[in-house]
Amino acid sequence: MQRGWPHVALRVLLGAVWVWAGLLKITDPLGSVRAVRAYRILPEPLVVVVGYGLPALEIALGLLLLVGFATRLAAVLSALLLVVFITGISWAWARGLRIECGCFGGGGFTDDPTAGYVLDLVRDVALLAGSVLVALLPDSAWSLDHRLRGRHRGGLAPAVAVLLLVLVAGGTTTVHVQRLGSADPAADVPQGTVGRFGIPRGAPDALRRVTVFEDFQCPFCRQLEEVLGDTITGYVEDQSIRVVYRPVAFLDTASTTRYSSRATEAAACVQDLGGPAAYLAMHGLLFAHQPAEGGAGLSDEQLVRLAGRAGASESATRACLADDRYVDWVAAATDHASRQGVTAIPLMLVDGRPIDFTGDDDPVAVFERAVSAAP
Repeated sequence: MQRGWPHVALRVLLGAVWVWAGLLKITDPLGSVRAVRAYRILPEPLVVVVGYGLPALEIALGLLLLVGFATRLAAVLSALLLVVFITGISWAWARGLRIECGCFGGGGFTDDPTAGYVLDLVRDVALLAGSVLVALLPDSAWSLDHRLRGRHRGGLAPAVAVLLLVLVAGGTTTVHVQRLGSADPAADVPQGTVGRFGIPRGAPDALRRVTVFEDFQCPFCRQLEEVLGDTITGYVEDQSIRVVYRPVAFLDTASTTRYSSRATEAAACVQDLGGPAAYLAMHGLLFAHQPAEGGAGLSDEQLVRLAGRAGASESATRACLADDRYVDWVAAATDHASRQGVTAIPLMLVDGRPIDFTGDDDPVAVFERAVSAAP
């Protein structure tokens, strides 16, 4: 075998990985932004810049490696980028965030983060080792660098490569900013919501859609959940209905600390950090520990502990509440419900038609009739 083939094989493998990773993300720039945001490391302006520019940077870096141009510099940059990824994944794992890495598209919360983190870290460490070897091993004749050195122009390669990477990443970011704006419209929206304000539960193609407007400070909302909770679960599990929870904060004046809003903000943090399953658990815990009206309600620290019981990271939830991350979302969700004509809670709709629970009939029977009668 010709000397240098190990270098060529590693270089081509790394290049193909970077190109593939970038191609899977570049067609969904806002998805890339949300994947970066999920790590909760960068401030929002940098989240947008990195999310827009990273896919193009990965493709350009991969192409440099594939053709063997400024190979050593490209390998070093590859190693540095992988160190950043490994650090980000490790930090997300250490803080208990339930997210996918978004390395090959996608990103956001996941129900099984531990297995994903392990595989992601093993893969990235292996790629890091490959990058280091490419930077250290002697180059082969099968590269553009080799041809340029023969013409006494190889010294320009690193400068040209850096300029290329800056132009590609910067140009792509500029185009996306002009087309999509410098801020992601979903920046203040918890991951996994539908219609911006809805928290989904159940199969998207279920026969019926049930929408529930509720307030975590509302005693009647708690009672309805206690009476109908098991029935709703049964319908969801057999895919007869899909539930969309619409939390609102109508009852801030029923506490001395805006408890209605604070509880909804905590639930939004849990949705963002742990997804619908964690939200559903938090939903039940908030009603089970609903404070009496007129008092201070649960403290933020008590809400954090409930979030931990629901499956979200306590430290991440604490940071989410301290940052007031979803204050605006809760206010917007409440205002949107009001403008839709929601004036009293709880309000339950089946395919857009309200269910009337004001009579003497058993609420379970009323709900079942409404589901079966819906067109």
